[in-house]
Amino acid sequence: MHQQLNNRLRSKLRLRHMELLDVLGETLNIHQAAPRLSLSQPAASKLLHEIESLYEARFFDRLPRGLRATAVGETAIRWARPCLHPM
Repeated sequence: MHQQLNNRLRSKLRLRHMELLDVLGETLNIHQAAPRLSLSQPAASKLLHEIESLYEARFFDRLPRGLRATAVGETAIRWARPCLHPM
């Protein structure tokens, strides 16, 4: 992982951000991810926008039928998952 991104992820991401990244990494769909986190779709979208604003980077490309993780998004998902699901 890029060291600058790694440091920024550690310092700014909250648990709720990491949970959203994890579920979006699985579903690639904000409409499916929101109820799994007990959020409305607008709240999940706002949380994703907050993450992307914090890092000034797009984590997911928006497609007509869902999302596709960018390289930055993939990196963040790979970082978040072990934090949420330790062995």
